[in-house]
Amino acid sequence: MFWEKQLPHFLTSRRNIRDTIIFTAVYALIFINAYNPFGVDYWFKGSQAELFFYSTGLILTGVFFVAVSRVIMYQYHKKRRMTIGMYGIWLILEIILMASVYAVLIMIVLKDSRPFIEILVVSIQNTSLLLVQPYIITVLYFSLQENKKSLRRMEHQLEKKSKATRLVHIKDENGTLRFSFKPDDLLYIESADNYVKINYLINGKINQEVLRNTLKRMESMLEEFTVIRCHRSYMVNINHVSAIQKDKDGHILILDYLEDLRIPVSKTYSPAIMRTFMARSNG
Repeated sequence: MFWEKQLPHFLTSRRNIRDTIIFTAVYALIFINAYNPFGVDYWFKGSQAELFFYSTGLILTGVFFVAVSRVIMYQYHKKRRMTIGMYGIWLILEIILMASVYAVLIMIVLKDSRPFIEILVVSIQNTSLLLVQPYIITVLYFSLQENKKSLRRMEHQLEKKSKATRLVHIKDENGTLRFSFKPDDLLYIESADNYVKINYLINGKINQEVLRNTLKRMESMLEEFTVIRCHRSYMVNINHVSAIQKDKDGHILILDYLEDLRIPVSKTYSPAIMRTFMARSNG
């Protein structure tokens, strides 16, 4: 059932909890002072400035209890499975707690002569109307943001898959097509005078093609793929870099299928190589 589904983690993230508290406080403060809802003129006799001061204190008091509640919720959700139903019940209890605090403050500060139960019932109604709207708005907003993130992740995966499955067409300096291969099959490219040696896989075996061209043109030809310049004489497919080691001259790269090969990394390209390698490892 819907209520038994696990609560999405984005609803209890630190950032979203903080944003919920801030938005709810600002919304409630503006709403009370702009519209004087729930017969506020009846139970508060004073100037608009006094009302603003009082309502600010009232809301900050409520926000304190909400903040404590959300911290407890965050810690609880980290350790145990929290369902959507539990989340809904938690919000209801949160509203009742705030309403109770408000009812006590109304009796003590305003010296309201009505019975406490009557004040509490009215306070629950008022608090619900104040909090339900910002709660709904924040949940919808966070859901929308999470859906956008999921969509971007899907698009990124599809883009990676598309790049991995389509062929790279390699041309010589005259623009003549020489051969094609899948981008993920490329291992590295080495420059030798006016020629380049392209090392790639065919059915799991290493193959080399030599053609007349420059590494700079190769870099332009392969810029949309995971092939990156690491040295004035080398380009590598970062997806096949298994390790980066430090040596006396800087760093060297070790590739899959070519563990005995050491490809140098010049200082000029070192930051980009390290950044790309770390991004691939973390992603």
